[in-house]
Amino acid sequence: FDNNGVRIHQMSAGVDISMVVSTDGTVYSWGKATGGRLGLGMEDKNVTLPRKVEFLDETFKAVDVECGYVHSMVVGLDGSVYQCGGVGTDGKDDGLQDLDSDEGMLGHPVILSGHNIWHRVAEPKEKIVKQTWTKYGKYELKGRSKMMEEGGRSVG
Repeated sequence: FDNNGVRIHQMSAGVDISMVVSTDGTVYSWGKATGGRLGLGMEDKNVTLPRKVEFLDETFKAVDVECGYVHSMVVGLDGSVYQCGGVGTDGKDDGLQDLDSDEGMLGHPVILSGHNIWHRVAEPKEKIVKQTWTKYGKYELKGRSKMMEEGGRSVG
């Protein structure tokens, strides 16, 4: 990507699928294109070089991507969630679920209505205390001599 001036912000790799988000929010994908899992349409081939994923909303900016087995997910700066491909349901093959009714959009990113990642992430209500461990595990936290005093026996 350096030759084209594309800088990577985030990357994900699944089974036969790879996606990246550039620093300007553009999504690129490559790998096995079957079932629309790359968001590049319903191609049945391997894409060996990164290709730009097109969204209906031309102003869309991505911040995160996640790749799975037969699908990938894209999260937008606005919190919107898009799915590419997917696991077939109701007797349909993988990637052929009717997520979108628009003609010609099968295999392209489909917005999941009612999902907004920023409204789903719970904020911590209290301070989280991280458990610390020593080389010998949780029982070593007190120290060997303290454990011996409490146990009243020696370990040989």
